[in-house]
Amino acid sequence: MRLSPRSALVLPAVIALGALLANAAVLAARTYPAWRERAAAQAGRDAADSELHAVRQQIRTLETMGRGVLAAGEGLEVLLGQRLTGIAGLPEVLQHVRDTASAAGVRLERIDHAVEPVASLGAVRWQMATLGAGSYGAVRAWLAALREGPGLLYVDRLEIGGSGDALLAVEVTLVVLLRTEASVIP
Repeated sequence: MRLSPRSALVLPAVIALGALLANAAVLAARTYPAWRERAAAQAGRDAADSELHAVRQQIRTLETMGRGVLAAGEGLEVLLGQRLTGIAGLPEVLQHVRDTASAAGVRLERIDHAVEPVASLGAVRWQMATLGAGSYGAVRAWLAALREGPGLLYVDRLEIGGSGDALLAVEVTLVVLLRTEASVIP
């Protein structure tokens, strides 16, 4: 049987293609398991590195937060006793929040309150959620001035909305710890 000139070219091409595919299959069969092992080992190393980084961050946070508490030791109760304002000082704290906002140029529209007892400290956690407006510089100045206030007052949450130099909407959650004078909790 005689092959046409086209057939004579197609047959060697098919044989070459078959050999190429067979070689590719052998190469894949030999290298894929090793590649899969390397990929799994790399994923394990990446996960371990990530976990190690997270643990290091937690240790740094604990060191930073705990340094003052550990240094205070038994004097922590005395320190809190000196720093905590009594419940009778709440009007002074509220006035400080309003005055510092006004002085900084932040217009407060609303202050909502929530109270939670902290029996282990003989105190209450008075949370104030404020809603207001002001420029970015005014909000920064207000937050800086809040630190100078009476008692143990801190910013728990801050959200600023808007952009540019325009008036920004600001939501700030402030927390003040107040010492209970008696067993009466507001």
